[in-house]
Amino acid sequence: MKEPPLDAADVQSILVVGAGTSGRQIALQFARFAFDVAVHDIDAAGLQQCRLWHQASLRAMTDGAVVDRAEVDAILARISYHADANRAAESADLLCESIPEDRQIKRQTLAQLDALCPPRTIFTTNVSYLTPSSLATATKRPERFAAFHFHVPVWYANAVDVM
Repeated sequence: MKEPPLDAADVQSILVVGAGTSGRQIALQFARFAFDVAVHDIDAAGLQQCRLWHQASLRAMTDGAVVDRAEVDAILARISYHADANRAAESADLLCESIPEDRQIKRQTLAQLDALCPPRTIFTTNVSYLTPSSLATATKRPERFAAFHFHVPVWYANAVDVM
């Protein structure tokens, strides 16, 4: 049975794929705005670096009055880190892929996660120069696929282009 489309208010759980520069910023921004976030990366050391970066960034944001100190623990509690794609994907309402700009790697990753995510999951990619349509066909849900191009640092720009 086909699930009905999600309304924006139904999106509670975000899967950010890629713990690099963009992915870690995107994950932190979603967590700041009360979403549960699973960060997935195949590199366990990269996930640990991402966790440490989140902690340090929040400390800096409290010093700069971007985040209230009282919110830091709750923000961090909303983020989980996973090298295991199955675990990361199990409850995703929205997938936000932010891995290196390589069409073949992105397509392989999106196809793998397409098989693991619930049917309701909306897929997005954070691309700069690849066309979203060349990636959407790697999934069985091209009608639920969009490009999100985040402007970094996301907490100051707080803007995303949707294509």
